[in-house]
Amino acid sequence: MLLTPGKVQPWHNQTSRFKNVTELIKYVCEENLMGPTGFGNAPQFTFQPICEFPFINKGWNDNGVPGMGDVVLNDCSITLADSIKTYNQTCLIMVCIALFPTLLSCHFLRVLNYKKKPKDRNWHWFWLKKPNVSEQMLLLGIILGIAHTLRCIDVLGYAGRLTVMNEYTVMTAFCISAPFHLTFVMLQSWITIVDGGKSKRCPKWAWWLCKIGIVETYLVEISLGLLEYRRNGAQHNAGAIDGETSALKYTNGFIWAVVLGILTSIYGHRISSQLKGGKEPTPQFLKIRRMCRVATILLSFGALIKLAGIPVREGKVCQTVTPCSAMSNQMMIPIFIYIFQYVITAVNQPSRGGKKATTRLAEKALGKKLFESTVSGASSTEGEGTETVDESSMASDSSASASGAKVAPE
Repeated sequence: MLLTPGKVQPWHNQTSRFKNVTELIKYVCEENLMGPTGFGNAPQFTFQPICEFPFINKGWNDNGVPGMGDVVLNDCSITLADSIKTYNQTCLIMVCIALFPTLLSCHFLRVLNYKKKPKDRNWHWFWLKKPNVSEQMLLLGIILGIAHTLRCIDVLGYAGRLTVMNEYTVMTAFCISAPFHLTFVMLQSWITIVDGGKSKRCPKWAWWLCKIGIVETYLVEISLGLLEYRRNGAQHNAGAIDGETSALKYTNGFIWAVVLGILTSIYGHRISSQLKGGKEPTPQFLKIRRMCRVATILLSFGALIKLAGIPVREGKVCQTVTPCSAMSNQMMIPIFIYIFQYVITAVNQPSRGGKKATTRLAEKALGKKLFESTVSGASSTEGEGTETVDESSMASDSSASASGAKVAPE
């Protein structure tokens, strides 16, 4: 067999495996087709690649004449990106969508720095000293945005612009670790507000837990993410993943999701108990209670996803199954990252004249009078326990929970 970039292993010799092109297409597109209309049973664990990822047969799908009528047997000379007509345009659009909130976060971070007193401003807006929660979240949004933007350059690795087992995996690890990072930051602020006393000092155990959790999550996601392409047979096929290493990575995520879920549940309950103590509930405490409940639900859901992925991967090698038509179901991953990016940016936008940009846009869209009546109605219930406090102001008020001397371990 003549070795080419798309044919580097003996099983890439298609003439020794298939009698003709029809048999090859049937193997990939019927017996191993992914998705709800597929005939395969977990094909990623039994599929034998026909070309080295991300290469595929000339004439595949949209390459040449649309369809499979001009597929050339034993010719792995094009990439999967070449076989999907809209792939490059999709990558460009996704880069723009990921870059927009990143630039907004940079702008918001500069605005927050400018609004500080001159003596408290950072010398450089991106070089933060004693950042409050909003600043930490915006900085996290910028880092996440850069990683996601780079990942979207080749969103599925089909064009070979990013090596799946190297750059692509590192960018993905940052995107997966960011939600954990955000949860640790918020949890530390909540614990400080509840247990920090008048000095608003974060308890020593919580400070260490959050710092270790943030660092460990990134290290595990990156290191095991790189290693899972290089162990137990996965190294023989580009894009293949070792299930044992992948299961360890999922286990780590499951453990942290459980720990964080338990803590958010405990502090949500403690805040509820304090609110029942007869004191007038503050908007800040009402908001934290609600956020604790939401975080507990999301973490429980995340823990279930991580747990479900462990047994199906253990002891197996997960192959990348060649797509036969459109983009694969992996496109759901960047959609979730987009949601996370835009939520961080929206929640931490600075206000101007007491209003956020999204509030001003809503006034223009809904009509100022209608919107003001809604706000007025909400404000009238605030004394009855309904919380209407601004998210970014809440975060800034709880800056003691984020970093600096006030959150140093006692």
